[in-house]
Amino acid sequence: MKTQNAVGIIAEYNPFHNGHAYHLSETRRIVGALPVIAVMSGNFVQRGLPALTDKWSRSIIAVQNGVDLVLELPAIFSCRSAEHFARGAISLLKATGCVSHLAFGCEEKNLDLLLAAAAALETTHEGRSTVIAKGLSYAAAVGWALSAKNPALKDVIDKPNNILAIEYLRHCQKLSAPFTPVAVCRKDSSYNDTVIKGKIASATAIRQEFLQNGFSEKVADTLPQPTKQALSELLRQQKLGYMGENLDTLLLHALRQLSAQDIKERCECSEGLENKILRAAAAKNHAQAVSMIKSKRYPETRINRLLLQILLSSTDNPFKGAVAELPSYIRVLAFNDRGRHLLKQMRQTSELPIIIKMGRTFLTKNAGNERLISSLKVDMAASELFSLLQNCSLPYPADLKLSPAYLP
Repeated sequence: MKTQNAVGIIAEYNPFHNGHAYHLSETRRIVGALPVIAVMSGNFVQRGLPALTDKWSRSIIAVQNGVDLVLELPAIFSCRSAEHFARGAISLLKATGCVSHLAFGCEEKNLDLLLAAAAALETTHEGRSTVIAKGLSYAAAVGWALSAKNPALKDVIDKPNNILAIEYLRHCQKLSAPFTPVAVCRKDSSYNDTVIKGKIASATAIRQEFLQNGFSEKVADTLPQPTKQALSELLRQQKLGYMGENLDTLLLHALRQLSAQDIKERCECSEGLENKILRAAAAKNHAQAVSMIKSKRYPETRINRLLLQILLSSTDNPFKGAVAELPSYIRVLAFNDRGRHLLKQMRQTSELPIIIKMGRTFLTKNAGNERLISSLKVDMAASELFSLLQNCSLPYPADLKLSPAYLP
């Protein structure tokens, strides 16, 4: 069988908007007619919060908008810092055995500068660890390390999308992933914009508008037609957004059952932060708990992730114990005809087992693979938590009952 190359994209599609459509069209303009494989976060995203809708719905919307194959980034990578998020995603794309290009969004037009930043970052681990120990956040430590290494890199690190782009490139080098990088500059909006200013808006701004005003005309104008139709139907089914009061109750109940040692064993906290998290059990809701814990050193997004890691833990499978350096499986969420051809090819080229339908027999058959089962249990916990936050929107257990979507 002739090997088919593909272009890899790492995304959250929360939701898939006009900016993503632009990124996809620009990628195809640059690389030609290669099929597209997207590695996508599952039911919870890297900010440590629930996605706007479930992973199966978001993967279907991605395929409707032109992606050929959607793979899930396991929660043990998607619910951690940019460094771990990038390493997991790059490793998955490499493991398919058919990705030749990596396309990513960024604010920096000069690819050589991004590559230089990635190379420089790989040599500054000791310096970053030192300044983090003195109280800087990871992002601030990266900025400090790169500007100390090369003052020309200082401005590059100030943009959030550049940080992810640099981490992708760094892990391509570190993991010997032979991808041709394809940098697509963001258009019209910044990653952290909180207000919709036109037809291309940040996902943050779109979600903010939805939370304040529902599925308004402003929101609709930022979405491609397939997304607009799908989200309208999901809204009708009450599968868009989540119940904040459900998250409040589940979090506070969990915290009030745990000791400081339990918290330390479940999430990636350090330097006594478990004691501060424990005191937050006295909070009245999730937002207040985050406010009680966060600081200059521990920003809100990191606290969100730590609290989520606690919620995704069980006594026999704590999140912290499930984390691994690299993924142990490839989980398929949705695909079209070109994606089906890629999956057929991946049966020969993949370095990892490919999970298409995950029933109880799959879990039984792989019971001896502790690393794989631990990671899958966290993914399953994420699906059940997400369903509870939407008042049981998914069948139970969702990961065993729902199959990948095939869109001819």
